[in-house]
Amino acid sequence: MLNTTSPLKEQINGPWLLDSESLRKLDSILDEQWLKIEGIRKKMLKEDIKKLRRFASTSHDDILLKQKRTSFYAEKSLYSKSLKVLRIYFSDETCFNCGKFSDAFSYRLNLRKIPIGFSLNIISGEINCSLNIHEENNLLEIDVSPEDSIAAGELFMALHQWADDYCAPKIPQTIGRIAESKLKFVTSYLMLFFVSAFLLVNIDPSSLVEKQKRLESLLVGGIDKGEVVEAITLLAQLQTNSYFPTWFPLYLFIAILIFIYLLVILLIRPRVILGIGKGDKKLKAWKWWQRFVLVLMPVSIVTVIIDIMIGLIDKSVITRFLNIWFR
Repeated sequence: MLNTTSPLKEQINGPWLLDSESLRKLDSILDEQWLKIEGIRKKMLKEDIKKLRRFASTSHDDILLKQKRTSFYAEKSLYSKSLKVLRIYFSDETCFNCGKFSDAFSYRLNLRKIPIGFSLNIISGEINCSLNIHEENNLLEIDVSPEDSIAAGELFMALHQWADDYCAPKIPQTIGRIAESKLKFVTSYLMLFFVSAFLLVNIDPSSLVEKQKRLESLLVGGIDKGEVVEAITLLAQLQTNSYFPTWFPLYLFIAILIFIYLLVILLIRPRVILGIGKGDKKLKAWKWWQRFVLVLMPVSIVTVIIDIMIGLIDKSVITRFLNIWFR
């Protein structure tokens, strides 16, 4: 939950990966609630019309004028308003107006597009309801009024329960909040500074000159059997311009792994996808990606760290890898 400004208004963080089952469930909930609030509206409208007829019967105007007046006031009645509109937005900046999601499933042109959000507007008498979700803000917004209406409260609770059933788990929601904020840039800069500072402190370019002088001295003085390995090592390092330290702290290697992992989950993440048309395949791909980055990647990183700590992976292998990577 991100923000609650009133008892019947709420915003819930994404990502929102809504398959066809969840959308059909929403259709079912809306149909049920629509019948309830429309029944109440029609009942209240009849009461208003009865009052207007009683008022008209006390007047001395002719019958035709009374009928016109009754019809006019009935149209002006609060309970004469009835509207239900669903708009589905697509990645090509088009939208599809319909009454329910099942209409979008059966419309052929929608099968070629990727839906990225929707907006639902309901007006039934005094009850106003909006349910919005779009890729731009990655939020689902529920807004129902008036607050003192029992029917409005039931409608809000039904929509809220649906959102709770199909919202993303807490970890993806937290990732989404961080990614939408400036915190991801702060985290990235701190990690880059940390790695850069280590490399500047521990990698001394002057060591390259020292190795050149040492190799020259070996060549001038002659290389005996005990100095062959040293000479070959110096020659190889000079040829590759490599002066990375022969040791590399485990904590820094862990920090680099975490840094790469954070960049991946913050920059490559789903937002809003509906299981309509091409969105169904894209939705399945994003669900697989979430399982990969939230389960397989952390397990792999922890496994590598443990293997290094217990000696299954030689630290020199990591050092040589980083030597090639950073040279």
